[in-house]
Amino acid sequence: MRTQYKVLIADDEYWIRENLRTILDWEKYSFIFMEPAIDGEDALRKIEEDCPDILITDINMPFLDGIELLTIIKKRFPKIITIILSGYNDFEFVRQAMLLETMDYLLKPVEQLELINVLTNALNRLDKNERLAKEQVVIRDKLKIAASLMQDREFSMYIAGEDLELDQIVSQGPNKFMEFKKFYVMVIRVNYKHSTARLQNQEQGGSYKVKQKIIDLISSEETILFNNIFSINEYILILNRNKEDIKSLSELLIIYLEEVLSAKLHIGISQEQWNFKEIKNAYQEAVGTFGFIPYYEQSITLWAQDVKKIPLRKRMVQEQEKQLIVALQNKNKKIIKQLLLGNKGIITEQCKQWLFIELKQTLYRIIWIIENNIDANTKEKQLLLESFSEWGEEALNTFEIKEVIEVLDQILDEALPTKEQGDHNKTIRDTICLVKKYIDEKYFENLSLTILSEVFFVEKSYLSKAFKQETGENLMLYIARRRIEKATELIRDNNLSLTEISFLVGYEDYAYFNRVFRKVIGKSPREYKSQYEMLKV
Repeated sequence: MRTQYKVLIADDEYWIRENLRTILDWEKYSFIFMEPAIDGEDALRKIEEDCPDILITDINMPFLDGIELLTIIKKRFPKIITIILSGYNDFEFVRQAMLLETMDYLLKPVEQLELINVLTNALNRLDKNERLAKEQVVIRDKLKIAASLMQDREFSMYIAGEDLELDQIVSQGPNKFMEFKKFYVMVIRVNYKHSTARLQNQEQGGSYKVKQKIIDLISSEETILFNNIFSINEYILILNRNKEDIKSLSELLIIYLEEVLSAKLHIGISQEQWNFKEIKNAYQEAVGTFGFIPYYEQSITLWAQDVKKIPLRKRMVQEQEKQLIVALQNKNKKIIKQLLLGNKGIITEQCKQWLFIELKQTLYRIIWIIENNIDANTKEKQLLLESFSEWGEEALNTFEIKEVIEVLDQILDEALPTKEQGDHNKTIRDTICLVKKYIDEKYFENLSLTILSEVFFVEKSYLSKAFKQETGENLMLYIARRRIEKATELIRDNNLSLTEISFLVGYEDYAYFNRVFRKVIGKSPREYKSQYEMLKV
């Protein structure tokens, strides 16, 4: 497995040492011939300084004989392969050496062929030992990952209010909670700049590797860390530390993880807690801070006690709501777009100065008004209406205002379609075929109308309308259907968890993936998986 192994000879007779030095072309056989030891004490000193892989030692030596040397090696250097040199009258010494797990022995004078045979056996033993050691490392790593995933699952279920009590969390050990006299809950959300960074991280070990990166910066003592299996880019720390230490830690996490993960971080921190049973409430408190993040992409830390002082503003007034309702009832698309997306509209580039929760409430209110003031006279239209909120949620979570504007524009086009005259030419039909192929191959990436229009150099509105006319299907629904089709393949063909599958097909939030899956397939991912496993049996 290695290219070279070190061999040390120990013998008090000069001619024996020199004979063994010249009997073989050691380098030709991939050995490093160390300067021989002149007695047992010299051998032990050389072993301590530069541990050999193989030791060939005489039995009868002054100061420290071969048996004493082998006894020390067995205790302190058990990985060294030992071979003894003996004469015909040394049978009792050979027997003692074998009891000390010496691999083999050579009779003096040593013959070249016999030496080669013994060394070959030693190499086989070394290779086997190294393979076993590597296998043990792999097994140990797998056990660590399994334990980590168990902890993720148990704590995630507990904070989500599933059927799990605090004393049923076995992954943490019986006395761990007793160490937490007081604590804070820190929630870290990782927002990858690019989908490729997100997927590369998943391929390199996913949440376990991210957790290890976080552990690099913290002491595991008086700390519990887990990944939320229901929101795969969310990491939760329970910290038995003072506020100043936590503030310093959050600053270090942002500096370090921004670089190594190619991501922006949102960190929410609860108020100080004194009862470990308050973990759920503390988690909700920390997550609640994310609504107060300014709506532009940056790393930020927010404390629960601070956000309570931040005032919220209603960004869409009652008069604007009335104007929107009247325009929808009259199907006046021009006025609707002006009200919502015009220079002085409700949703513009200026919204990136709003708080996340203000933009979310405003967008959801607009979508609700649209859904309740247009006709849903076909099954496809009903499915589209049900999808509007999900499109909005996905756009909001990008922290890109242009994505929100684009999705709202597309929602209006779908809610109030314009009749298209004539047929598209062959060029756009060919382009739509390429768009479909692109989606089929890159379904797991961040796909939006803006991105596709930039990739294929087609104006957004025209691309959306042409796609629907050529395929008979809405572009966003096609992307969702392709992702869910791939998800069903992964459920059938892999032993991956549903949260991992959600992540791999492009949905970072399992709850969102669950809703889309149910709409497309008619049942939840868990129900689909259970039914498939029953059919297999």
